Amino acid sequence: MINDGSRKATLSNVGASILKLLDVVHLTAKTLVDMARAQDAEVGDGTTTATTLAKEFLKLARSYLEDGVHPKVFVHSSRIAEIMSLREVEELPCHIKKVVSSEQRQMLEKCAAARCGPQGLLRQTRRGCS
Repeated sequence: MINDGSRKATLSNVGASILKLLDVVHLTAKTLVDMARAQDAEVGDGTTTATTLAKEFLKLARSYLEDGVHPKVFVHSSRIAEIMSLREVEELPCHIKKVVSSEQRQMLEKCAAARCGPQGLLRQTRRGCS
């Protein structure tokens, strides 16, 4: 819940909506908000997850920096970890098989339900979009 100071409260569980309402001053926090906005613009979902992961990454970075690790070493190591992670993702088995249209429709409905939630899918079905 966010209170804007004029007794107007906003209640949301959508990370992008919450971050849009914040008046952020701290440079690192602004970077997180910008990253979340980019995530929302590019993908349309996952802003809370992306922000949480970035926050944990920064928390980890802080502990290394406080231990005296030079920022260049941390950045270099992070880039190596990124390359290794991308290699692992590329090696994940991902098989797309042709399915009959009834199975394809069920799969698309499951994807839609995961994206907009059961209530959103129910509203679309009632509008005749089925």
